[in-house]
Amino acid sequence: MAFRRSLVALTCLLVLLLLAGCMPSVVRSDHGYLLLRQGAGGLEFVSDDDPLYATYQEHVLVDPYLLHLLALFDHTTAAIIATEMPSSFPQTVANRAAIIIDSQEAGLLHQVSGRYETSSVKLELAMGLGDQGRIDADFARQQVPRVVGQLLLAILERPTTGGPQQAIALSEITDPNAALHVGFQAALDALYGQSAPQRVIALRLRTDLSAAERDLLSRYDDIPRNALRYRHVAGQPTSELLTPQQAMCTPGVVASFFFRLFGQTTGYYPQREMLWFANYEDDDRTDAQVLLPFRRMGRGDQGIAGYLARYCETFPSEAASVRQLAIQVFGADPLALTQQTGAR
Repeated sequence: MAFRRSLVALTCLLVLLLLAGCMPSVVRSDHGYLLLRQGAGGLEFVSDDDPLYATYQEHVLVDPYLLHLLALFDHTTAAIIATEMPSSFPQTVANRAAIIIDSQEAGLLHQVSGRYETSSVKLELAMGLGDQGRIDADFARQQVPRVVGQLLLAILERPTTGGPQQAIALSEITDPNAALHVGFQAALDALYGQSAPQRVIALRLRTDLSAAERDLLSRYDDIPRNALRYRHVAGQPTSELLTPQQAMCTPGVVASFFFRLFGQTTGYYPQREMLWFANYEDDDRTDAQVLLPFRRMGRGDQGIAGYLARYCETFPSEAASVRQLAIQVFGADPLALTQQTGAR
């Protein structure tokens, strides 16, 4: 996976921020990501020539799909810069994805400061992949898709929901925006499982799975086949289908939609979107198609219906196919349901 940063795009960002009086600090790196760890005086950026980079990639970022996700972040930030989209996270957008390898918790971390050479660099967002201050390679690998999903949604200016999203079960009927957030992250988990079938098989063969491992296996197995379209009681599936309205508010069903959408997109784009897509490589241009509608969503766009509206608006030639996909997954067209509700 080739990581790249558009020089023209980065120059545009630096000029805009300089004119605004807020010059971002850029941490130089030949790697596709930045590593931070706890030092004697707090967080420190790992030196670019430190062998820890090779060790971390060998044991944690060993799967090509995980490197693909980090490259996707890099290309998305370049696209944000090139299209001159306003950003709430200029430091994060100006740098590569930052990973705190020994964080206390796994998830998206806010307002992180790290020592870099002789100064302190602040980032609005960073990925925590540690486990209670420890580096656990197996644990970190499992967290990467979910945390990259949080990071992508943040830089695409989708507001996070209140409370810890890990507490929302895939089968739980929740509010539309929480279902959208958790569902998108879970779809990346499912795609990771598809890219590493040996990992899924190993989990299936074990009889002593923890609660977290059972949830992970559900993401790998249930999301691709849309099994969470059925109502769950006490964590167990029933034979009763959720109503389309309930399905749209269930993260596991939303995840099934995004899982299939990632496989359905063609990478085709209207000429007016060229600046966005020019910053992606051939192998993630279809992913760029899934991401752009998130950035187009406004305050009034809620959940999967709001996403679909912006997708159809951005890619009108694919509106019919994506609405048909939504009918297959949710049992009805979310846009039609929203219009019916609004007409009452």
